[in-house]
Amino acid sequence: MRRCEDRITVLYYRDGVLIAADTVDNPRDHNAAKRALANGQTIDREAAADIEVPLKSLVRPV
Repeated sequence: MRRCEDRITVLYYRDGVLIAADTVDNPRDHNAAKRALANGQTIDREAAADIEVPLKSLVRPV
């Protein structure tokens, strides 16, 4: 879970691969997760915990 003030992002993984995301008041994370899922990509789980790193920079092929 990524939490910063009133923004929350929860990423869901199966076997280390992103399968879903929930976001609240966080359009940047929402768009990054949506794009990754639509393109069959994933977001590194450990790196995503760092709220200082934009999710879009963590998107990578499965």
